Amino acid sequence: MSKKLLSGPYLMWMIGFTIIPLSLYFKDGRVKAEIALARGKKEFDKRQALREEQDKREALRAMRYANKQVR
Repeated sequence: MSKKLLSGPYLMWMIGFTIIPLSLYFKDGRVKAEIALARGKKEFDKRQALREEQDKREALRAMRYANKQVR
């Protein structure tokens, strides 16, 4: 990673971002990494995602219960 990214306004801009490695490869005896920056989810997005997961679990549970009743 270049020193430019680790200093000054770039560092302040990067706060709140997550570094995601896209690929790793060898070149001239060194390991190179391609990275991406991504911003994390907002609080309301997290709540919505949790609600959707919970709804899926409840639907699967209901289908399993219904299948047991049929047998």
